This record gives sequence, C-alpha cells and structure tokens, in this order.
Amino acid sequence: MTRESSGNAVAIYWDFENLHAALYEREWANSKKYGDNRYTQQEALVNIKAVMDYAASIGDVAINRAYNNWQWYARYRDAFNNSGIDLIQIYPKGANAKNGSDIRLALDVLEDVFRYPKLTHIIIVSSDSDFVSLAQKLKQSGLTVIGIGVHQATNRYWAQNCDEFRYYDTLLGLMGEAEPAASAVEQTGDEEDEPAVKPMSLDDARKLTLDALRRLIAQKGTEQVPRGILKIMMKRMDSTFDEANLGFFSFSAFLKAFSDAIEDIPDDSGGQVRLRSRTEQASATGRSRQADPAATEQDYELILKRGNIRLLPSPWWREAIQIVGQIFDGAAQRQLTSFDDLEGELIVRLEADGLDNDAEMVHRLRGFLFSLFQFYLDKEKQVISLRTQGSGTLLHSVEREIVRRIFRYAAPPVDVAKVAAILYGDDAPNKLEEARKLVESINA
Repeated sequence: MTRESSGNAVAIYWDFENLHAALYEREWANSKKYGDNRYTQQEALVNIKAVMDYAASIGDVAINRAYNNWQWYARYRDAFNNSGIDLIQIYPKGANAKNGSDIRLALDVLEDVFRYPKLTHIIIVSSDSDFVSLAQKLKQSGLTVIGIGVHQATNRYWAQNCDEFRYYDTLLGLMGEAEPAASAVEQTGDEEDEPAVKPMSLDDARKLTLDALRRLIAQKGTEQVPRGILKIMMKRMDSTFDEANLGFFSFSAFLKAFSDAIEDIPDDSGGQVRLRSRTEQASATGRSRQADPAATEQDYELILKRGNIRLLPSPWWREAIQIVGQIFDGAAQRQLTSFDDLEGELIVRLEADGLDNDAEMVHRLRGFLFSLFQFYLDKEKQVISLRTQGSGTLLHSVEREIVRRIFRYAAPPVDVAKVAAILYGDDAPNKLEEARKLVESINA
C-alpha cells in the first residue's frame, strides 16, 4: 500500500533559539533580556504544531531538523517527540556563540539538497538575515524557499529574499488558538542594528495588487488574468504578502476589498480578475465604500492578533484595566518600579473585588496593554508609568487604540457590530450605539 503524496517534498530547518529568543523578549516586554537568562531552563513558548501544520499543507515533510544547545529546553520534550523533530546539538563556542547554529544549519541544507534531489520546498524557521545568501543559492537550484519568523524581529532583507514569508503569529491565528503566554513588545523608537519588516497595511496591499495586475495585463496582452496567477505574481513582488495577515480567509475575499478598482469574475477554472476602467472606478468608488462585502468577510480578531493584540475575556479585561488605572493613580507620581509589583497588586485587588485573579491572566493583561502602547518606560529613572492621565482615561485609550488598529488594517467600511463584539463581548447588542460613536470619532 503506497502513501498518497502531494508531489511536494518539504524540508524544515529550525534556527530554534532565534525563534524562542524573539518570543521570550516579546513575552517579557524587554523587562527581562533573553541574553541575561540564556543559560537557565527555558519555558516552552513556541507553538511547534502551528508551524508543522503549515508545512504539512505544502507537501510531505521529508526532513525536519532543529539546531540549538538543547540542555536548557527540556520543557519542549513532548512537543519535539510529537512532531518528530531531529534535534541537532550545537555546543556553544566563545563568549556569544552567535553563529554556531546558523553555520551548521546552512551546511546541512546544502548537503541535503545535493543528496535528496526530490526536495521541492525548503522552510527555514528564523528571523535572521544570516540566511539571505543561503536563500539565494537555493533559489538558483530551482527550490522554493519559505521563511517563518516573528514579525517584530524579522529582518526585512531576509523576508524579501524568500519566495514566500510567513509570520509566526499568522500561523497561530489560522489555528484559531492563542499563543501560549506571548505578549507584545512596546515600540520604543530606538534604532535597531538591522531593519525590521514593516506590517503591510490594506493600502499597501491594494497598491501591490494593482501593480501586479497591471504587469500581468501588459505581459499577456489580455484584459483578464487568472486569479491564481495574480496571487503568484504578488508573492513574487513581495514575498511577505499573505491575505491572512489582513484578516481574510481566502484570496477571493481579499480581492473584494478593492471592488472599486478590480472586478473578480468567477468561473470554472478558478476565477478571472479584470482591472476596471477609470470611468468604472469613479462610479464604483462611492458604492464600494458604502457597502463593501469584504468588510463582512474579514476577521477583526485575526487582524488584531497580527499586531500581537490577543483579546482577553470580556468584561473581565475591562474591569481589570480600570483597576490598573487605579493602581497607578494611587502610586507616588503615578509611577511604579516594576511590572512584578503591578501584577502582584492587581492580583490582590482583583481578588478583593471578587474577580478572576489568575496569575497567567494578569500577565496576559500586561502584554495586552503593552501591545496597545499604554505603558511608558523611563530607562534612566527605571520607572513605569501610563501614557494616559487618570484611571478614567485608560480604558477609553485602550478602546480607541483597538479601533485605530482595525481602521488601519481592515477593509472599509468598519463593521460596528464586530467592533462592539470585540470591545463589549456578550453585552455587545446593548452597546452598539457606543461602538458606533467610537468608530465615528476615529473616522472623523
């Protein structure tokens, strides 16, 4: 009995410490540096199944190797065994041991490509630009190179040199699961050694779509091009493009966001796409902005996850955020000296108010506020404060920032009912008017 094959043979190579370290820095929001805790037993932060499920969707996984100094990663044991990962032990050399795993990984990839000519896809799980040259060599050999990395940590040159690039958070969102204990790093504005990938907005995606469509029309000399060919061209022009990053579960739903400029024509072969004339665009603009069906096909929660905003149960998070504001109001100069103090005090007050005071939930709330840029860190004075003034404004600031993110990345018009569901949970039907006013104030 032969096993059914997709025709694609996939090899996965994990620069595992790179992925884990990026999630660690994000989890602790820079209050704990990975380098300071590198040689201690590590918590299991990486959702390995999310990556493996994505790889399986491409083809048969023939090689699955991860590179690291494994003595600090025993808590991943079950996940490694379940996924059949071949663990390559790298003993660190020198003070930093920065490139030991990278070099061994690159050498193994080149050897495997030579030994196993049936390989079609190489997946490299890393955010590191050290693999740019490797990607170029693999593409010269006719292989498809796919990168997977953490959004905030990914070097843009590495992402652009892959045939495709997938964000780790997007893979989690497609599973319908929240990442375990992962929260977001606040943007400090400091210059980094290497440029990071900038998130693609809906406007960026629109420009990419129209540019790719115009190129295909010019190449083929036809008014219509196949929908699948358009997507392939878009990924060639920008390997980071993925409609799931923008909250769409299909490419067809994504195209509906631009129905003023593009006509998507269904057919038995998978659909055709046509660029509307200027006259058609002018008449269609008003209609599409008033009642664009794409708005109803977007998942706002998935869009927020892409920005590391993982929603917590409502109304719990709303009540907890008000208590956070009260804690800062009661502190000297509205400043605290550590996040541990904040979490400890919040746990005590939640219990006093009869609310869930689970430590993990409290820690996730801290990451939630970080991802919405509600904290200000004064590195010189080593204190933490809120960017808002007064506890009464913190919750309002959080609501406005959530809606701003939706406006930035979602197809217009913004669905008020969906916004209400995110902000108010089960009480959303009674809060539609409040949600509408908030949406209108952001849109003004």
